[in-house]
Amino acid sequence: MASEFNAAVLVTNLVMAEPSGMAFGPTYKAIGGHVLAHASTVRLAVRKGKAEQRVLKVVQAPSLPEAEASYCITDAGVCAYAD
Repeated sequence: MASEFNAAVLVTNLVMAEPSGMAFGPTYKAIGGHVLAHASTVRLAVRKGKAEQRVLKVVQAPSLPEAEASYCITDAGVCAYAD
């Protein structure tokens, strides 16, 4: 249906900390496995930054380089994060 109607589909996957990787910093494991990663065209990762900052990272995209952008969500909507 998404292809037929040219619609975007958003699928989320919960992650958890991997305790065995704590010696080298926190590592994360996808709860739903890697099936969702293989079934998607664009993969984004969101993490919490300092204060109200959120960081969106392009992990995989056919026409975009790997990159990060900071943003925050306020009563006015989504905006660029300013220190």
